[in-house]
Amino acid sequence: MKQRSVPIGFSDLALIPNIRLDIRYASNRNFMGRVISGYGYPGAWLRESGADQLRRLSQELNDIGLGIHVWDAYRPRRATLEMAQWAKETEQEWLLEEGYLVWRSRHNMGGAIDLNFYELHSGRLLDMGTEWDHFSEASHVQSATGKIRENRLFVQRKMKQYGFLPYETEWWHFELPNATNFPLRDVPYGQFESEEDASICQ
Repeated sequence: MKQRSVPIGFSDLALIPNIRLDIRYASNRNFMGRVISGYGYPGAWLRESGADQLRRLSQELNDIGLGIHVWDAYRPRRATLEMAQWAKETEQEWLLEEGYLVWRSRHNMGGAIDLNFYELHSGRLLDMGTEWDHFSEASHVQSATGKIRENRLFVQRKMKQYGFLPYETEWWHFELPNATNFPLRDVPYGQFESEEDASICQ
């Protein structure tokens, strides 16, 4: 299993110190229970401007004993379409209706990332009250109290400081303000997966 060359205009987040990748779409540890198309290698790419900001953030977090835990960043277009189709086939259209899954994602443009912070000394994630990709109101940023709410707002504050916008219904999702200015892409992570399908990037 080898990673494909990083597309022009993108950066490999694995090269940033203290960024830990947990790419569950490249495994069966996700809501679909299988490897999702385009994730033939557990990689994480992001537009260069966003990666540069994360590199700066990582340096600051290191000083307070924290690192960045990434579940997903750029997402091949084929993966998003497969997720949406799965919701229809399993009669869970509510996931589409409520915006937890979409037909057209900023992840496909390389302008969005799903993350949390973790303690460098213990490896423990900050307690956010739910798992990543938890599809309910419990994952809404404001649907928390006490320390969990503090953690969610802390991550939001730091991400905003470095130019990312939060998504109120998913505490883990952040995106670049100009994310929609980038084109949709379908480049898979795995070297031996089928080439980019430009026809689904319209």
